[in-house]
Amino acid sequence: WHSPTTPDIDCINPELKKLDWQYLTHWTHTSYSPWCNETKFDFYKSAIESTDDYSHSAFRGLSRILSTGEICTTRRNIRGNVDVVSFTEIPPNLAIFFMRWRKGLIRHYWEPYGIAVEREALYSIGARPVIYGDENIYDLLDENNRYLFPVSYTHLTLPTN
Repeated sequence: WHSPTTPDIDCINPELKKLDWQYLTHWTHTSYSPWCNETKFDFYKSAIESTDDYSHSAFRGLSRILSTGEICTTRRNIRGNVDVVSFTEIPPNLAIFFMRWRKGLIRHYWEPYGIAVEREALYSIGARPVIYGDENIYDLLDENNRYLFPVSYTHLTLPTN
C-alpha cells in the first residue's frame, strides 16, 4: 500500500470547469483510527489483515459510506465543541488544490474520493458548507457560524484564474 500522490491539475477533465456545480461534496481521506462505531480491536484487525489496499484508505472510506449510508461526524479540526460532517461547495476542478499532503495532519487533507449531494437538499435539512479564508474572515463571522470555519485551512488559498 502507498499514499496517493497529489493529482496533477493538467489531468483534470476541462469539462468540469463548464459545470454549474450545484452540489456540496464530502471528500474522504485515509484514516489512521477506527471508523465511527468501530472498536479499536476491529480497526487493528482490519489493518493487519489488509493486503492489496489499506483497510481505512480514502477509497474504502467512500465504499463504507455508500454501503452503510452513513458519514461519521467529527470534532477534529473544528472550532467549538460541535460534531460535524464537512461538506464543501468547492467544485471538483478546484478541489484538487486541497488534495495535498498535510505534514501537520500526517495525511492528505482530501483524496480524490467523495460523495456529492445537491446543495438545496442539504440546505433544506439545515446543512451549510465549510467557510474558508484567513483569520480576518473568521473574525467577521457571526458566533453561530464560526464552527463552519475549520482550524487548518487558513493558509490555503484557491487560484484566482
